[in-house]
Order: sequence, then C-alpha cells, then structure tokens
Amino acid sequence: MDKKKLVYISMIASPHIVKFCAYLRKYYDAEFYFYDSLKGGQSFWNVDLGEHCHVIAAGFKWKCKYFTWSVIRVLRHEKPDVVMLGSFSVPANILAYWWARRHGCKTIVFTERSRRIVDGKLRTYSIGWRILHFIYRNVDRIFVVSNDAVSQFRDSFHFGDKVKVCDYPADIDSYFNHPLRGTKEEYTIIYPNRMTGIYNPIMAVEIFKKVLHRFPKTKMVVNAAGELRKDVEKRIRELGLIGNIRFLDDVKKWDDLGTVYRESDIMILPAAFSNGNYTLLECAVSGMACIISDKVMGDNAKILCQSGGGFVLPVDIDVFADKICWVIEHPEVLKRMAEINRENFRSYTMAETAARYHALIEED
Repeated sequence: MDKKKLVYISMIASPHIVKFCAYLRKYYDAEFYFYDSLKGGQSFWNVDLGEHCHVIAAGFKWKCKYFTWSVIRVLRHEKPDVVMLGSFSVPANILAYWWARRHGCKTIVFTERSRRIVDGKLRTYSIGWRILHFIYRNVDRIFVVSNDAVSQFRDSFHFGDKVKVCDYPADIDSYFNHPLRGTKEEYTIIYPNRMTGIYNPIMAVEIFKKVLHRFPKTKMVVNAAGELRKDVEKRIRELGLIGNIRFLDDVKKWDDLGTVYRESDIMILPAAFSNGNYTLLECAVSGMACIISDKVMGDNAKILCQSGGGFVLPVDIDVFADKICWVIEHPEVLKRMAEINRENFRSYTMAETAARYHALIEED
C-alpha cells in the first residue's frame, strides 16, 4: 500500500529536523519545507538538506514572521494527505493551513508553550490568541513539546483534547556511545546555550570563577553564538579568565558537537528562564553531570530532577559553584548519572520519536 504524503512546513532548517525527515519517511512519503536555511553561512547549523528537505522561495520576513505565496505552489505540487506546521503565528503557515483545510488534509500544528520573550511568562488568552483560536478552530491535532505545555493549549487556549504531547526531535543517537566519565586530573565545564539574556551566560562565567578558585585545573567551554558575546568577553577579561575559558568558535558543523560533548564533564545552565532547552537532553545522554536552574521548564528538567540524573537549583552563583565542586569531589556520581539518564532518555532517539509521531498522527 502506498504511504500517505506528509508535508511539514517550518521556519528554519535545523539539523535535527532535517535528519528527522529520513526517520519519518519510514511511515510517510514525507517532504519537509522551510522558509529559511543557514546553508552557506558560518553557522554550525549549515547542513546538507538532502533530497527530501527544501527551502521555499523567499517572500517577506519580519521578526521571524514569514510570508510567501509559494506555500500554495508547494502544496499544489505535493498534494499531501497530512500537513504539519511548525508554529501557529507564522502568516505563511496560516495560508498553508487554510489551503490544507479546504483540500481535506489532516492538519497538525507543532508548537512550544507560548510565552513572552521579555520575561518568559506564559501568555494568556489575549486578543492575539483569540484570533489564532478562531483561525485554527478546526485543526485536527496540536502537538506540544512537553506535558507542562498541555494545559496552556488545552485549557487556556481552549483547544481541548486535540492537544497531544509529542517530543521535539533530538539528534542524540550517537551520544549514547560516549564514554562514561569518572576521576580525572582536569574537568571541563560546558555552557552549551546561546549567549542570550534569559540563559544568564555572564552568571555562568562568574560561577566558573568560583569553581576555579577551588579547582585551578578546571576548564570551561562556551557556546560562541549570541548577542551577549561582547559582554561575556568583557566579563571574562575583568575576572582574569582569558586563559581558562574557550569559546566554541571551532565548531563549524553540526556533527562537531559530538566531539565537544565527549570531552566535557559538567553542563551548566543557570537560566532565568528556558522553555526546556534540548542541550540538556544532549548533554545528559552524552554522560555529563547536568546542573540547571529551577527556571528551566519542560519534561527533561523534571525527569532530571526526579530521577537523580542531575541537579536542579535556584539561580544563585554560590549554590551552582558549590554543586559543581561537589561533583568534582565525588566523580563516581558521573557514571551513575550517565546510566540513569541513558535509561530515562532512551525513548528520545530519532526512531522512537518518529514512531510516536506516526501513532499520534494516525490516532482517531
């Protein structure tokens, strides 16, 4: 029997989504389309799109709000049975949704929790969301990334039982094979997230300074991207840490991340807010001790906290520094936490995630 045609339309061609297309094609004749790609740029998200991932002809873009009439051309060409959209509020997605509904396609919107960028607070049923609810009132499914996002879309935004939990695809399969950490002369701390305000990169540097005072051989590596790069560099100079902290400028492609993770021992994220960043999942499966703030949302953070696979702490420099030092003083916990996390997150592999998508899409 022929497979159903599935078209997924999203904003940026991220490496993990591009890879996921191949796994979903086990169940569907899947084609993925993106409004933008970093292909040809300097970002390590520069990946080969392959045969079944495409960039839609350029239209208009304003603050990640894309609009192009080309989505209609794409859908007419593909003649899909299922249309899955990444985000509610992208104007071109609304256009694609209207076309899909008119032509009898099953429609799905995949989304994170809706929050205000400034302070991370969840959005309420505002005028904007009332309009979006009216537009998408007949959508077949809404996939949210974690259990703690369900109530917002089911209850606050009134989409009811259409809301299902479906994980964001994570490219972690090879990380299960990373060696277990243990006692060593020099430990490496990694701050793997973008240098943006809500993730507190300057605080991460200040935490490291305190750790270095007690363990002078400790090193730190930092994600090279983000608008606070210059501020972080300035703070590093002020604290005299130029020779102790390395920015990950040498990460040129997505697969380079595996080497960085393999060589790191402790991951920190002292975020003021995070929607549930997938660097946590990547680092946990790789085998690091993960130390994050209690402002990190999502199922991964809850699993980490409840299972003993990591540490969830208040946003405090001294508390973070003390916990890092405790891990260094008790290296045996690294092996135990890696084993716990690999067991807990085994179902997050690409193949398992694709199987869940298929089950939920086909659910009556």
